[in-house]
Amino acid sequence: MTRQEIILAHIKRDGLGLEISAGCSPIAPKKQGFRVHVLDHCDKDALSEKYRPHGIAVENIEEVDFVWDGRPYGELIGRRHLYDWIIPSHVLEHTTDLIGFLKDCDSLLKEDGVLSLAVPDKRYSFDYFCPITGIGRVIDAAQNPPKVHPAGTAAEYFLTTASRDGRIAWDARDKSEFKLVHSSLGIRDVSERETYLDVLEWCFTPISFRLMARDLFELGFIQLKKLVFYSTTGSEFYITLARAGELPTGTRPELLRQLDREQSLS
Repeated sequence: MTRQEIILAHIKRDGLGLEISAGCSPIAPKKQGFRVHVLDHCDKDALSEKYRPHGIAVENIEEVDFVWDGRPYGELIGRRHLYDWIIPSHVLEHTTDLIGFLKDCDSLLKEDGVLSLAVPDKRYSFDYFCPITGIGRVIDAAQNPPKVHPAGTAAEYFLTTASRDGRIAWDARDKSEFKLVHSSLGIRDVSERETYLDVLEWCFTPISFRLMARDLFELGFIQLKKLVFYSTTGSEFYITLARAGELPTGTRPELLRQLDREQSLS
């Protein structure tokens, strides 16, 4: 299956969907006949200006239906339980409030709607040296959701971001040497700024994310569960969440041992 086929595998093709931060690579583009709304941090013209200097195919950018302004998605869109499916590809890890993001998406989904996620596997991407996210930070962020990434997150991101042979994403076969992307000079200034800076807040492996989702459900923070999971391909894994999903099987010690083995494979 292709990447697009995996992400679209469990959506209703004739249903109404929402794609979040589709950018230059929409998974369910309007021009292919998908009934889809697009939500992004700025409109199409601004996105084009942002990506054009980087030689990216800006002609693929979709018309943006909703420009996010910091409000909950339901308030921004003005409707709840509107969508049959939502696709955020490489979005979840950038959010400042993971629980809030999942609850926001759930509030927009119909009862049988699905949330189809593509998530980077930290073992094969530039956040390789960043610690796996623990549930404590996730819960703390939800108690007092920050508007921007905290200074510590920004500092950690710039101090650990790595590449392999000039690439910021790779696969399990790549054994080339690591190189840190950012110089330590100026990191203090970056970490102390109060405006929004687009860095990664959360880092996962497949098992760590599934365990996190199970814990959040069992603790009552979210109502979504795993509908289907696809193992890492290249540098990302795929998971579809739904209210009708299931919790990962296995005891906590078993899952933690699996997580330990998973990290040793990188």
